[in-house]
Amino acid sequence: SRPSNPNALRRQAAGDLLGLLDEGDTITVIDPDGDSREVEVPARLADDPVGWCLNPIEGGYSTFEAQMTMRPDGIAVIRVPHFGPSETPFPNPLTAESYYQWVSDYVDRLAGIMSTIPADAPIIWDARSNSGGAAEVPLAIVAGMPGANRTQISEGFQRINDTDPFEFSEDPVATFSFEVPDDDRLNHNAPTAVLVDYSTTSAADFFAWGAKEYSDAIVVGTPGTANYGFGGLGAAVVEGSVAELAYRNDPLQSRMMDGTPLEGVEVIPDLVVEYDPADLAGGVDTVLEAAVDALLE
Repeated sequence: SRPSNPNALRRQAAGDLLGLLDEGDTITVIDPDGDSREVEVPARLADDPVGWCLNPIEGGYSTFEAQMTMRPDGIAVIRVPHFGPSETPFPNPLTAESYYQWVSDYVDRLAGIMSTIPADAPIIWDARSNSGGAAEVPLAIVAGMPGANRTQISEGFQRINDTDPFEFSEDPVATFSFEVPDDDRLNHNAPTAVLVDYSTTSAADFFAWGAKEYSDAIVVGTPGTANYGFGGLGAAVVEGSVAELAYRNDPLQSRMMDGTPLEGVEVIPDLVVEYDPADLAGGVDTVLEAAVDALLE
């Protein structure tokens, strides 16, 4: 599940580094104003055993599905930190039928949130640091955006075992054969933006790509991980490594409808905006405010 985007790789490496620090280690911290100081790593909190530095918004892994805030300027901001089963678990037993019902119920819950938003209110979907999940959910969101092109956007292909270089079956499989569905439940014709960053991954990469290529929404922030691949099967541990390393074998390849592999294809935002450390330290969300300015122009 490593990112394909080099910037996302660097960001993940920084987060992993902080997760490996031990109590009593000394690190040099450079403040936003350029000053530096030495800090001794304290003991980990009992309820926060893993260092998490990939989410500058909530400061940790968020399990809620969606939260909506109406700004004083009339813009609705819907924060979506994932599209997975963290808050609402998958059905058990999990079958194709129960999975698609789970997706449909998810969309209904989002429709319930959107029903409280005035019809003329611009919407910002905040998918920064979104850890992915079921791509059918964000593509249903795209289906409701202004100018949505409801069509199939990708096909998935099975990797043939023991091939080097990799070969893939000629027959597409349902997994990762995605579409912007013909679904009106999330329709909203006001100006729309999608926020992404270097930690936006997997299904959220599909969200960014779908919004940019198949709707009139604007994408704001920095490119995501470009990691459209399946999460992978069977982690294999790398023996003898200083840190406990593992890798997964991805048995699927997702392609655009013209046959171009999606893996590694960066979605370049319409408005590229980096986080500003000084703004973050002062409680100012530079990326969000740039999207607000663009929608209100």
